[in-house]
Amino acid sequence: YDLAGVLAGERTVAEAPGPIGNGAVGYEVSWDASGLASGTYVASIEARKGKETLKAVKKFAVVR
Repeated sequence: YDLAGVLAGERTVAEAPGPIGNGAVGYEVSWDASGLASGTYVASIEARKGKETLKAVKKFAVVR
């Protein structure tokens, strides 16, 4: 989302997690921001496993 609350993009990952180093297992997701203008954006990440849901919200900047 941009800071005005407009959805800037969406990505759904449904495959099984893979190795990410040091014996850990997780996801690595790339997202193409080439169509975004310079500015501050908010990423909302949600992961579900069974009845458990984990959520994180992070701000990031696109600088051109």
